[in-house]
Amino acid sequence: MTLMRNCLQVSLISAIGILAPTGAVELNSRIAEVTVYGDRAQVIRVASRQLSTGEHRLVFAGLPDRIDRNSIQLSGSGSAILSDIRFDREQLAETPDPKRKALEDKQTVLQDSLAWILDRQAHARKEKEFVQKIADGLTQHDAKEAPVELDPDKWMKMVSFYRDKLESLDRQARSLELEKRAVNRAVDKIRRELNELMPSGQKLLNRVEARINVRQAGKIALRLSYIIYGPSWIPLYDIRVDSKKRIMEVVYKGKVVQNTNEDWDNVTVQLSTAQPQVGGKHPELHPWYLNVHHPRAISRTLKQGVMKKASAPMPQMMNRMEEAEALEEDRADMLASSPAPLEVATASVEQRSTSVVFVPRGATTIKSDNNPHTVTITTHEFPAHFRYSTVPKLAQHAYLKAKATNSTEYPFLAGPTNVFLDNAFVANSKMELVAPTEEFWTFLGVDDAISVEHKLLKRYRKQEGIQSKTRFIYEYRIGLINNKKTSEEIVVWDQIPISNNEQIEVKLIEPDYREPTDALKMNEHNYLEWFFKLQPGQEVKIPLWFSIKYPKEVSISGL
Repeated sequence: MTLMRNCLQVSLISAIGILAPTGAVELNSRIAEVTVYGDRAQVIRVASRQLSTGEHRLVFAGLPDRIDRNSIQLSGSGSAILSDIRFDREQLAETPDPKRKALEDKQTVLQDSLAWILDRQAHARKEKEFVQKIADGLTQHDAKEAPVELDPDKWMKMVSFYRDKLESLDRQARSLELEKRAVNRAVDKIRRELNELMPSGQKLLNRVEARINVRQAGKIALRLSYIIYGPSWIPLYDIRVDSKKRIMEVVYKGKVVQNTNEDWDNVTVQLSTAQPQVGGKHPELHPWYLNVHHPRAISRTLKQGVMKKASAPMPQMMNRMEEAEALEEDRADMLASSPAPLEVATASVEQRSTSVVFVPRGATTIKSDNNPHTVTITTHEFPAHFRYSTVPKLAQHAYLKAKATNSTEYPFLAGPTNVFLDNAFVANSKMELVAPTEEFWTFLGVDDAISVEHKLLKRYRKQEGIQSKTRFIYEYRIGLINNKKTSEEIVVWDQIPISNNEQIEVKLIEPDYREPTDALKMNEHNYLEWFFKLQPGQEVKIPLWFSIKYPKEVSISGL
C-alpha cells in the first residue's frame, strides 16, 4: 500500500477561465487549521472520499482569490499515487462572497428606488410648470388679444384650483426629497459596509485539481495547504497592577483580522511570530568607498540647527514613557470586586527553530469581515518592583512605574497596552519586545503624593579679565517631598548644555561630579541622573548650578 504521507508540490499549470473537466469530482472540503502571520496566513483544508481503482481528478473548488499559487501543497493518505496538481481560476458572473453579494443586491434595489424617486420628482416639476403655464395664460394676454373673461365664481374656482394644486405638488416634492435623503443614507451605509469587506470584490474563484491514481479502492484523505495574503494578527496587552500587593498581571492577547472571502468556522487557529515578509536571506554588502570631502560654506542658520540637534531628547538614559498608541477597540472591562473572576483559556507555545507559535485552546471562529477577533494567549502574575521617575525641567510630576521579570516561556512581542492601576484605567502605553527571563518596565501614570519642584534661583553674568570673556551662571534647585506613608525610590533627570564649539566652555559647578556612583551619574550627552530612596515625609533639595563662558564678541545660540 502506497501512502501519500509526504508533502508534494508539483509544478502548477495555470489556466484562466472556467474549468469543467469531464470526470472531475468536486470535493466537499473544509478548513481545519490556520496559522496567522503578520501579513498573511497558511490555510489547511481537508477532504476525504471513497474512490475506486484507477485514475481520478479531484477538485478543491471555491477557493478565495488572494492565494499564492506557488505555495500550494497537497498531501494525504490512502492507497494511491498523486501524479499532478493543476491551478485554475474560474470567472464568475457575480461576486463569490455571499456577504458582498447580499449587500450589492440591496444596493441595486436602493439605486432602483432612487431612480424611481428622481423620475417622480421630474414629473412633479413638469406638472407644476404646466399648471403655472395655464395660470399665466389666464392672467396674461397680448395687447392685441381680448382678455379672457370669467365671472367671479369661475375666477374663485380657478384660484382655488391653482392654490390647491400647487400646495399638493409642493407637499409631494417635499415628501420625495425626504425619501431621496433616506435612500441616499441607506446607500451610503451599504457603501461603507462594502468598503469594510474585501476591497477588490473580484468575481473569480480559484480551483485546485489533483490527478490521483488509486491502486486499491477505499477512502482517500487529502490535505491542501496554501498561503493567502490579507489576514494578520498583532499582540496587545492588558496590564493590571495592584499597588498594595505589588503584583502585576499581564493579559497577553492576539488581535486577528481577516477578509479572505471565506469564514474560518470552528478551526484551529495558530499565531506565529515568524516574519515571512522579511525574506529568508540576509541582504548583501556592497563596496564602501571613501573620498576626499570638499566642504561648502555652512550658513549661520544651519549651524544653529546643528547645535539644537545636539541637545535633543534623552532616549537612552531616561527610558521615558513613549507616546501612547491609540487603541480603536478592545478596551478591557474593570475587574469585578466581589464575584470570582472568570477563568480565561490560554494558549500553548511551540518553540520552533526561528519563531514561536501560539496555539490557543479549542476551536475558533473568525468571520471574513475585517473585524478584530481577540484570542487570549496567556494570563500571568508577576511580583512588581515600584519606582518613581521625574524630569522636573519638562514636567513637575512624579511618574510611577513598575518593573517585572518575564518568568514565562512566552516572548512578549512589541504591542500596545491598556494599563490599569488598582482596577482603574490610567494610560495607554506600549510593550517593547521582552524575551523570557528579561526585565521590563510599565509606566502607571502621575502620583501627586510625591511633590516635585523645579525653580530657577539666579541667572547672572560676569565679565572676566583681560581676555574679555563673558560668563553666565545658572542656579537651579529641584525639590522633592515624599507625602506617602511608605518609603519610595525615585530617579530624577536633568541636563546641562553641551558645547558644540571650542570657544564655548560649559562647566558643572554643583553637584560636584567626578565619577559615576549609585546616587549620581552623568552620560556623554550631559544628562544627569540622581537616585534617592525617600523616607515617609522626607524632603530633598537638589542644587544644579552650571556656567557658560565664551568670548564677549561671540553670539550664542541654543540658550
